[in-house]
Amino acid sequence: MNDIYSFYQLISKYQIEIPIIQRDYAQGRDNAKAADVRNALVKKMINAVEKEDETLFFDFVYGRVDGNKFIPFDGQQRLTTLFLFHKYVFEKCQSESNCGHKGNCICNGILGRFSYATRQSSREFCDKLVQENIVPSGDRKISENIINQSWFYPDWQKDPTVMGMLTTLDEIHSQMKDKNDFKTFAEKL
Repeated sequence: MNDIYSFYQLISKYQIEIPIIQRDYAQGRDNAKAADVRNALVKKMINAVEKEDETLFFDFVYGRVDGNKFIPFDGQQRLTTLFLFHKYVFEKCQSESNCGHKGNCICNGILGRFSYATRQSSREFCDKLVQENIVPSGDRKISENIINQSWFYPDWQKDPTVMGMLTTLDEIHSQMKDKNDFKTFAEKL
């Protein structure tokens, strides 16, 4: 497929499964290079949703389509960051706006189509992440909020992909916690 899709369009059309051959989610690693990449990428995503005519292109993501499933060979890092960004924005939209879908948001169903096959803990974490409310109010880190939930398995802290996702969610929250137009952001996504 040589079409251009937004993340929302892609995940609406196909389930996205990060295949077992992919590396762990590296954009959430705890080092200076990953932090710089993560910080810049989140800033670009925020800029794209805040500006009326702004579009953010992520070069190309390629893979194969197997039935109704898109399996990326390149672009796993970007797709995961987009998944986390959408989760954050959609959840904030439900909790802080006059969203007509509170408690029954179609966005959660759409995001449930994203999965990791790299290891069971990554897959289970993605499933729970979609089902649960994760965004704390105020300055509390999302990672602290999630790790303290009854549904969070302590062994997930040994999974570098899960920990990377938590680090990225913290970055997204850090850069977006003072924003307040999440309904517009969600509609743009």
